[in-house]
Amino acid sequence: MPEQTSPILSLPYLMPSQAQKHVTHNEALQMLDALVQLRVAAFDAETPPADPAPGDTWALGATPTGAWAGQAGRLAIWQGEGWLFLAPQPGWRAWGLAEEELRHWDGSAWRQPPHLGLNTSADASNRLAVAAPATLLTHDGAGHQLKINKAAAPDTGALLFQSGWSGRAEMGLLGDDDFSIKVSSDGSSWTEALRITGDGDVLVDGALIGGGADYAEYFEWADGNPSGADRRGIAVALDGGKIRPAEVGEAPIGVVSVTPSVLGGGDTGGWRGKYLRDDLGSPLWEEDADGQQSRRLNPAYDPTRPYVPRAERVEWAMVGLIGKLHLRRGQPTDARWIRLRQVSDSVEEWLLR
Repeated sequence: MPEQTSPILSLPYLMPSQAQKHVTHNEALQMLDALVQLRVAAFDAETPPADPAPGDTWALGATPTGAWAGQAGRLAIWQGEGWLFLAPQPGWRAWGLAEEELRHWDGSAWRQPPHLGLNTSADASNRLAVAAPATLLTHDGAGHQLKINKAAAPDTGALLFQSGWSGRAEMGLLGDDDFSIKVSSDGSSWTEALRITGDGDVLVDGALIGGGADYAEYFEWADGNPSGADRRGIAVALDGGKIRPAEVGEAPIGVVSVTPSVLGGGDTGGWRGKYLRDDLGSPLWEEDADGQQSRRLNPAYDPTRPYVPRAERVEWAMVGLIGKLHLRRGQPTDARWIRLRQVSDSVEEWLLR
């Protein structure tokens, strides 16, 4: 006896001796109308809607009730006068209007795609894989963040850079909650090149090589430099805890620098007094409501007030204390300093020591 339904969608065939063939044909069209470009009002639906429209479809959950009772896991399609229930086949895809997501039927449930490969193969570990000259992540009207979240401190949350599938550099939270950067020349032996602790300390394994040639620290002008005068290359002397232009006959402490190699006393864009420290400069810690240790805020800190960093304030200057600096001709010098060369008619290079 010939098959009476199609093998995949179970659409009814028109039989040679069948009467009212239009009924069978219309039934097949209704099924096609529901299944082609399949979309459902919601996944895991349990309760029939009060006023469905013809063609509305739901993917039923494990314990549907009412008119859907006993139809767990099936598709429920309202046909105007009653419900049509169809069993999904493994591999079918459906778009959920309520969830706004694509799912596939795996034989027991509607699931989200486990992985996605774009121009390459994804797998259980690399669930998103892209082969392309570039990958663009852009804003949707404001900022944009790329979040890498790990389960616990001993785990790894990182960006790994490879050459020929062999690791060469890795940065992120590598086995703890400090930010660090590791490098490797062969992919197997790794060196931690840099570590930034949670309280802001920076640890470096190798040498820091910068374009500048001096060590400098921030000092505040005693007069506040109210006119914003250009004081680069001027020798300075201490005036209490602040500085002023050095006078002839006195030993200056340094020279106002332009591009120091190392700069101390900076604020990295935030108020240095935000967190409390003890008299020796160590940070103070306290336990929060969740039992986690966090730095103790200064009661005077006001997060609503905008902060202007020292680099943008005329009352602060970078004073080179050691190294090679450009000094305006005619400025006072210290007996330990060594003149290296003449840079121009008005500027000389000196070694401060």
